[in-house]
Amino acid sequence: MELVLTEIVEDSSSAEKETCWLKCRTSSGGMVVFWGEFGGANRNIVSLRNQALPIVIELSDPEACIPTEWERSRYKASLSIPSNVVVTINTEY
Repeated sequence: MELVLTEIVEDSSSAEKETCWLKCRTSSGGMVVFWGEFGGANRNIVSLRNQALPIVIELSDPEACIPTEWERSRYKASLSIPSNVVVTINTEY
């Protein structure tokens, strides 16, 4: 699955929940949330923070990115990308 990320909307973390996230808007107006572990390597989040937007990404396992009802409600997420899903960045946009 390919997505075009156009804007970083939120870059945050929660020490008490031991998680961090990067919320991005897509070219279709949807919201995608990338998840990581607080203090962990967080390859997807770190890689995306350092890119000039817009950028095309590809998800290795879109079926693993279906948001929970809580994620839909709290983050308005159309996709929720856990840290174990490989994100490939296409720099040729």
